Amino acid sequence: MKRVFRALLLSALATGAFAWVLSRLHPRPEPATVRPGEVDADELPPEAQERLLEELDRLL
Repeated sequence: MKRVFRALLLSALATGAFAWVLSRLHPRPEPATVRPGEVDADELPPEAQERLLEELDRLL
């Protein structure tokens, strides 16, 4: 039983070390500040705002 426990412990430690090494080699990308598809209508020119309102009216 002692051998099985030691094997499980070493396996868990090796898996954790492997995961840590992979996380260091491939860090997660920075999250986007603005999701794709989001539009801040206040920053659009008036013509684009009008087209956007017309498109929304058409969709609704």
